[in-house]
Amino acid sequence: METYQGAPLAEYFKDREDPRIDRKKRYPLDELIVIMVLAFLSGAEGWEAIDDLAKCREPWLKK
Repeated sequence: METYQGAPLAEYFKDREDPRIDRKKRYPLDELIVIMVLAFLSGAEGWEAIDDLAKCREPWLKK
């Protein structure tokens, strides 16, 4: 059985223009979008839940 070998999710957001002020950019925009999408799919409701998911899954997300 063949598995899907598509592009990683972050690749879809690499070329997005980042509207944030340069001095406020702690993390790349594509990484933030991926975390938000994954948090939404996991049932996160609100920014605190997204932050909790990102902190809890940080080692896995860095892979």
